[in-house]
Amino acid sequence: MWSEEWNRIFEALNDKTLLCNQLTKQTDITYRMINDWDSRGMFDAERQTMRGWRKFSMIDVIKLSIIKKLKDEGFPLYKLKGILNWLEYNPAIEFSIKQLIEGTNCYLYTDIEDEYGIYSDEELLDFLKVKKEKERIGIIVPINHLIKNILLSIKSTSLEIKIVSEQYMFKVNGEWIVP
Repeated sequence: MWSEEWNRIFEALNDKTLLCNQLTKQTDITYRMINDWDSRGMFDAERQTMRGWRKFSMIDVIKLSIIKKLKDEGFPLYKLKGILNWLEYNPAIEFSIKQLIEGTNCYLYTDIEDEYGIYSDEELLDFLKVKKEKERIGIIVPINHLIKNILLSIKSTSLEIKIVSEQYMFKVNGEWIVP
């Protein structure tokens, strides 16, 4: 589905190398939120030991940041669990990162019940034309800015990301990749 370069980048983005304290220092997600969401079964955080720190990937941080954004907009956690599950079993975040790097806007659409999707500008317009006929209310969240901030601010041992002359560069295992 992806090129070899993208596969290497996505593998690094999915490495669970970030500790909980790194996540809380570099995002607006707190320990209390993580503990609460974990106790409610919102996600399955990997731990180094039974008493150790939880470990997260950059993809996990993006997913949790999307949930935090929706929660801040007033959606209850029990409704957001479906979105988090959908994000867990779909390459939606990977697709969004690829779109961001290629200069395309991405949006999360959800009706907070059972319909979720990640769309580019053109795809979203087409989707909304069809959706208008069904007259079901939903929410659209632009996610490019959120993803870009996380990619550039979170430091990982397996991945370094920088932008040079408006071009994203990924350092994976000591080798720079420009997709």
